[in-house]
Amino acid sequence: MGDRDLLLAARELVYAVIARAYAEEPDAAFVQALEGDELSLAVRLLDDGHEARLEDGLERMRACCRREDGEALSRRLSDYGAEYVRIFIGPGTLSAAPWESAHVAGGRPSAQPTALDVREAYRRAGLLPVRKGQVADDFVGLEFDFMANLAMCASMDCRRGRLAACCERLSQSQAFLQAHLQAWVASLARAIRAHYGDCLYASVTEFASVWVMRDADIVRGMLEGCDSPCLDATEEGRAWRESCWSGPA
Repeated sequence: MGDRDLLLAARELVYAVIARAYAEEPDAAFVQALEGDELSLAVRLLDDGHEARLEDGLERMRACCRREDGEALSRRLSDYGAEYVRIFIGPGTLSAAPWESAHVAGGRPSAQPTALDVREAYRRAGLLPVRKGQVADDFVGLEFDFMANLAMCASMDCRRGRLAACCERLSQSQAFLQAHLQAWVASLARAIRAHYGDCLYASVTEFASVWVMRDADIVRGMLEGCDSPCLDATEEGRAWRESCWSGPA
């Protein structure tokens, strides 16, 4: 597996973990993924030379999962589940609104132009989030589920040598990051921290806010390599493109 394949696979894993965090109450598999070596390696690769902000964020998430008194995992999961319901489901008004519309337009989801734009992005990409129709289209969990699907498709296309398809998924990712996630996830992180204090989902969302900024840089770099016409102008450029993007025979 080449460096580009590794980078795409690492993106896929990080988005999958974040999407799972927002999809439903945490379970044992989620906690194991959060604490696993695979995620550590992926974050270290993606953080490369950028002040270790992702690594620091991962450590803060893990710190929220540790219990020094040896509390049983079942009790911890019960606490995490209660936290998830309190922040993302209710009952009552949610103090930290988990919809993009509330942060960029100050309104409720569904009928807002922001939510309609998000819905159109899903439709154009042909990737409907797992929970579409169950929650608002611009719910944080759906937006990250969409990005997780795009990351999975880009990684798969690269492994199979489908350069054009991979670049298309990366372009869709770049557009969605710029138009949506980068515009509001940091605001959601601040709101959760302000209203719910030092909890697991404050750390998860702070990590997610750092990640969407870092991933925008990663995707831009990959697209520059993918689109640059000068790559094919020299033997070295052609060799570089082949080494980065060659799929299995």
